[in-house]
Formats: sequence, structure tokens, C-alpha cells
Amino acid sequence: MASILTAVGAGAAVRDRLVEMARNAAEPNWLLAGASGTRTELTALIEFERTATRILEVAPMLIPGLLQTSDYARTIMSGLPAHELDTWVTMRVGRRDVLTRRNPAQFDAIIAEHVLYQQIGGPSVMADQLRHIAKMAELPNVFIQIVPSSTQTWHLALEGAFILFEFPKASPIVNLEHFRSSVFLYDDGDIYDYAQAGDSLRQAAMSPADSLKLIARSAELMEEQSDGTPD
Repeated sequence: MASILTAVGAGAAVRDRLVEMARNAAEPNWLLAGASGTRTELTALIEFERTATRILEVAPMLIPGLLQTSDYARTIMSGLPAHELDTWVTMRVGRRDVLTRRNPAQFDAIIAEHVLYQQIGGPSVMADQLRHIAKMAELPNVFIQIVPSSTQTWHLALEGAFILFEFPKASPIVNLEHFRSSVFLYDDGDIYDYAQAGDSLRQAAMSPADSLKLIARSAELMEEQSDGTPD
């Protein structure tokens, strides 16, 4: 993880600022303006992932970053300059060590069902991605739930993606990523609302066991489509 922080230019001053931000709830919420995925934003995410004891990610559009394969990540990052792409993909994949290290963070992912059927990178890439999610779900600290498309009522995932970080001593933080900005919230009222949203979505989503069955069926569907794709 230290090598990733170095790669994104996380100097001592930047890291100290991030840690202080996480611990000082008296400050206003923090807006990072500029293209999504900038060095400062990524440094913040890495630091919060590294120090969190529990991470909840609500993903209505894409596979959560901590669960992405390199091929899936490479596809969604294909707009980056070619000379930077490998570095950013490596950093994305390297971040998942927070889930596999000793004393890992608990990771709860709530994913919209339609995300499973998007053929990002093609059916073969997507099949591998879905198999990878199922493999990660075997970890005792990783819990995957799918919000079914058949749900006929409005639910909070329709409001957009968010990540809720919980820490052993510091106050929780919520991250909202947008096209040209990223917002970090740590006002008590905001945190409460997003925590409640997470609880509501857990109730609306399928159980982890049923979610994994659906993921497996989706992977089989992608594999069938991949086998039928002409060379």
C-alpha cells in the first residue's frame, strides 16, 4: 500500500491533511474539484480504505472498485492516456489488499442487478469479473448483496453511488464521486442519513446467498455469450 501512496504522490503533508480531516468533524465537508480519479482524490480513498474497519459501497452503475478485475478496470479507464493506463490499473487492483490483509476491513457491497448484465469489456471480461466477485465473497469479511431489478418501489440506490467508511476511533466519512468532482462528507447528520440509507438498501437487496446464486447465473450467461462470439 505504501508503494501505491507513493505512486500517487502522497507526501507527508497530504497524508497528514487526510488523517486530520478524518478525525476533525468540526471542519466543513471537503469538495475535490477536477476530473474524477485525480491524485488527491485517489490518495484520500486509499488512505480511508487503509484505515477503515468497515466499508460500505453502494454501486448502482459499476462493479465496486475493490472488486474489479484488471481487465474490467482497464476497460472503464480506457479514456486515460496510454502511458498512464497500466499504472492506474495496477493501483486500482492493488487497493484490494485491504480486504485480504491480516485484520482486513469488513466490506459490504450493494450492487444493482443490471450492473451484472453490462458487457463492459465484452462477455468474456464480464464473465471473469463476475467469477472474481464470487471468489471474493468467499472471504469472511466480504458481503455482497444485489438489489434486484424487479423491485417495484423506489429505493435509495437510485439516488447514486456512495461509500461509507467507518474507523476504529475517528468519525465516519462518506465519499460521493461525480464526473468532475468528489465530495467527502463527515457532518454527523449526513453520516446518519447515509448509514440509514445503507440499512434500508440491505433490506431491499437479496440475501448474500441468493445474490451469489444470481451472480453465478449471470457469469454462466456471459460465458455462453462469449463462447458464441465469433473470433
